[in-house]
Amino acid sequence: MRPPGREGVITMLGSAHRGLPGLLSIPLWVLVMDRALAIGIVLPNPRNRRLSKGSMIMRTAYRMTAYLLALSVAVQASLIAFGAFALENNIDNGPVANGDTTGVTLHHSFAYVVVLFAVALLAVSFGAKVQHGVRWAAIPLGLVVVQFFLAYAAYSAAIVGVLHGLNALAIFAVALLAGRRVPKAAPVAEPSAAEEAPV
Repeated sequence: MRPPGREGVITMLGSAHRGLPGLLSIPLWVLVMDRALAIGIVLPNPRNRRLSKGSMIMRTAYRMTAYLLALSVAVQASLIAFGAFALENNIDNGPVANGDTTGVTLHHSFAYVVVLFAVALLAVSFGAKVQHGVRWAAIPLGLVVVQFFLAYAAYSAAIVGVLHGLNALAIFAVALLAGRRVPKAAPVAEPSAAEEAPV
């Protein structure tokens, strides 16, 4: 037999409360909470509610996309480091015009993978139901946009490249924090037809 709902408990206890003059000095909510605990009714806590399987899938996608964004930034840093050392090696051993620019070219191309993960994270955030999840997904995307402007500005003033590197670290850190903000909650089982039928 299914226990009475919260409204039913309040109605039942309210009637009992009106019929007992000696208890009129006790606040109704005290009686309600006491009775609810006595019969095993736990009032839902919005922060600890169990999620459906669909919501759990979206939260997993949010976490994985955030970590993939952080990983893509790490790959970007590795590629530009490879390109820089390759060019320095060519400067030491031959004409700069014939230098190996493979790492730099890959760095330029892989930047669009970073953009893809940043956009995907923001898209997934709307269905993940993570507290402030949309905000934490929008911040990396905004930083990625800033990263492109810094890259183009660095061609005119090389010192701006320092900000380009620091901004990459910021994207990496925020993406990791966004992934770690996803709480772990067990999915709630879908109710069967027998459970939904009235008793």
